[in-house]
Amino acid sequence: LTTVILSNDVKSIGDGAFAGCEKLVSVKNISSIEKIGNFAFSGCKALKNIEMPIALHRIGDYAFDKCSLPGVLDMSSCLQLVSIGVRAFAQNTQLMTVKFPISLTTIHDAAFAGCRNLQTLVLPASLVNMGEGVFAACSRLVSADMSECNIQALPAWTFSSCSLLTTVDLPQSLI
Repeated sequence: LTTVILSNDVKSIGDGAFAGCEKLVSVKNISSIEKIGNFAFSGCKALKNIEMPIALHRIGDYAFDKCSLPGVLDMSSCLQLVSIGVRAFAQNTQLMTVKFPISLTTIHDAAFAGCRNLQTLVLPASLVNMGEGVFAACSRLVSADMSECNIQALPAWTFSSCSLLTTVDLPQSLI
């Protein structure tokens, strides 16, 4: 399986739907997707071409864990996206930049852990909940701008093993 073309009627990609499809390169016609389930694309090591759907409101646990999404993950147009699950994008070794939507309220534990090529972050003002180790082991992360988000505490292990991190702008909402 190298390409998946979805029907316009599909609203959800279920748990584990394409997990372990190591040769899956692209998923097309996903504009109507509202939810990507747990483990939906986990282990799809060749996945290079997926556009985050505008209607998306939830990305499940381990949804894209151990994939190879290249360069930029742009979720900025997903204005209904409120939650990114546990280890949702963990160990995406090609990921360099993530653009978050202004609607995002929650990023769960280790969502981006091990994304060793991730370099800079700007978290949205809408963010109020963050799990532990969200950006742990992002070894090339240089800067993180959290100044606009509204979390009240910096969770444990947030930037653990981020050896090149030089700048973190923390929010005033921290207590």
